Order: sequence, then C-alpha cells, then structure tokens
Amino acid sequence: MDNKQAPKISIVIPVYNAYPYIHHCIDSLKAQTLKDLEFIIVDDCSMDRSIEVINDWAREDTRVKVVRNEINLGEGGSRNRGIEEAQGIYINSIDPDDWVSENYYELLYAKAIETSADIVKGTRIKIDEKTQEEIPPRSNLNEVLVTSLAKGEPLYLNFHYEHTTIIYKRAILDEGIRYGTSPSACDTTFLLRLCKGAHSFAIEDSAYYYYLQREGSATSEYSFERSKNELIALREQIDCYLNQSSPMNDYDYIFCAHRFYAYSARFVHAYENEKLQESEREWYISALKNIILRIPDYPKLFKTYPEIYAITELDIIPAPRLNTNPSICKEEMIEWMTFIENYEREYDASPGTKLQTLFAALLKKKVKKGASAEDLKEEASEIRLILNNETQKNRWDEIAKIALNKFIKNI
Repeated sequence: MDNKQAPKISIVIPVYNAYPYIHHCIDSLKAQTLKDLEFIIVDDCSMDRSIEVINDWAREDTRVKVVRNEINLGEGGSRNRGIEEAQGIYINSIDPDDWVSENYYELLYAKAIETSADIVKGTRIKIDEKTQEEIPPRSNLNEVLVTSLAKGEPLYLNFHYEHTTIIYKRAILDEGIRYGTSPSACDTTFLLRLCKGAHSFAIEDSAYYYYLQREGSATSEYSFERSKNELIALREQIDCYLNQSSPMNDYDYIFCAHRFYAYSARFVHAYENEKLQESEREWYISALKNIILRIPDYPKLFKTYPEIYAITELDIIPAPRLNTNPSICKEEMIEWMTFIENYEREYDASPGTKLQTLFAALLKKKVKKGASAEDLKEEASEIRLILNNETQKNRWDEIAKIALNKFIKNI
C-alpha cells in the first residue's frame, strides 16, 4: 500500500485483561480530531470481557482491526505483531489503561509534516488511579532530550522510556527494529533500536498522553523473576552494540553502564531488604558478569559507574579508580561524591544505594590490604547506620563528609 492510500497513523493497542480500563482508552481514541487513523488491537489471550468491548468497537468502526494471539506473547510480542499489521505512514502504540488528549494525534502528525521528523514525541502526564488527578511533578524528559541533543549527544543516550508518547515513520523500520522479547524493559530495547535507526527527531509538548499509575502494576512491583527478565533485556540491548558495524563509542559505553547500574541497583536493594535468597543472588551476579564480559574493553563501564565493580565483584579486574595513593584516593572520593550529588535526580537509583555500593568497594580494598574481618564488620555496620540515619534527611553533603573522614583517615 502506498502512502496516498495509507492511513496517516496506525495505533497499536496490546490488550490483556484490560476490561476495567479499556473503555476510557477507546473513548479517547474515538474522539480524536485527526480521523485518518488505523487502530490495530492485539488481544493477547485475555480471559476477561476485554474482547467483547474490542469486538463491539470493531463492528461500528471500519478503521479497527482485531488480531488475536493464539498463545500469550506478552507486551513486546503483541506490540511487534501490531507493527507487522500496521499500514500507516506513522505508527504509535498506546496501553489499554491509558488515554490521550483529543488532538493528540493531530498535533503529533502536524509536527511530523512540519519537520519531516522520523520520530515525534508528545508529553506524558501521570494520573493517580484512585484520585484520577495528575501526579506531580510532570515529566521533564522532553527538556532533558532537548538539552542533550543540543550538546551533540545521541538521542538514544537519554531516551529510555515513554515509548507510547511517540509516533515514528514506518519506513524506517527494518527487521531488527522491534520490541524486545523480555517481559521487562522491552520498551527500552525498542527505543534503543529505533533511535539508532532514526535520523531526525521533534517534540510537540502540547500533545498529552495520560499514563495511569496503577497500584500493583508491573512497573511498580519487584520480584526475582523481574531481575532475570531485566538481564534478558540487558543482553538484547548490549547486542544492539555488538551487532553494529562500527566500534562502540563513549556514548555507547555510557548507555550500557547506565543500564547495568539501573537494573543491578534494584536487585541489590531487593537483596539487602531480604527479598531474595542467597542462591538467587549468586545466579544473578554470575549472569551479570557474563554479560559484562561480552563487551569489548568492558572496564570502561566503571568509568561511568564505579559502583558496578562493587556489585559484580569482578576480581579478575583491578578496581580501576581505587588508587593506593592516599592523596589521589581522596581526590577520587570527592569526585565520586560530586557525581552522586549532580546525578541524583537524573538516574533511577537513589544516592543511598550508590553510596552503599561505593563503600562496599572501599571495604573490599581494605580486605586486600589485610584488615581483619571483625574490623570490617564493625566498620560496615557503622557506615550502614550513618546511611540509614542521614539518607532519611537527604543531607548528602554531610554523608560525603562523614564518609571522607572515615575512610581517608585509614586508607
């Protein structure tokens, strides 16, 4: 089908047991001011009455196409199937429990025509499920992306989420640009692949996507199964770099380091709160090491996140920034603390988690210098007590001073 016959935008809607929410989503799609749309609903073996609502809409609107999976493909697989069916010039995906402003697609498409952009992004607004009111603060990702691109950084470096807030040209897709196979972070994998394949990007701030923050949703719960799925996603993301024709550049290493840390920090937090078994920890650490070792010049990851060294305990690599010279070590400590302060709000992991992993690396260094196990245990307990007391107050400057005085004195 050529572009003259193709709908302007194909909207892919993966559905699995969404009956309590899908009416609101469909109503917002019916109300769109842009009419030249195609709706592809992929039913992923729903066991509730979602399919009844879907079929009712399809009977009254010829723009609706219903696809039913024979087996459960999950979120990523269902979105990929919708992409295969799409005929629009641009493609978008919306979750069945979310909704959009009535001029959402008209604004995005107008910006796409104006700029000829491969990707056009709107604004995400979080909505509380109970109160149905906006959850502040509003996402600042658009601002982050504009600033990043102005500095010459690639789009994929900071565009890890909010995949439903974009339309993208179907023409730029190839066999490799699809959602990941993992139930976790399949959207991050997709955005990485898409951004690497796109040549232009634009933003339409006034196109609003309303994201329903539900209690007990997949994005708010933690489990060991999620940790394993995140490692599957991580491997797929790393493969994007390993399969590219050019060697990895500094931005590629920064992206990989951020993903390593974002996923592993959540795991460490769960383990420290006794949500995981020792056998699960051992499996995870081994799997994470194997992924790291696939990356050429993988010690470069530690330049961005020294804490990865402490998490993985990669003894085959000397800690690249834990210098044995006390004065140099002090400078490095100050630099690390500055890093934590500057990037606290930008990254997922809390400064408390970063500090704990940093302290773990320093304690490990002391082991190599012959400190007794009892001394280390006592010191670690004191550090944890300080962290627990101080992090509740968000007094990061005081934490840094305490840490520096405590470690540098006997380094």
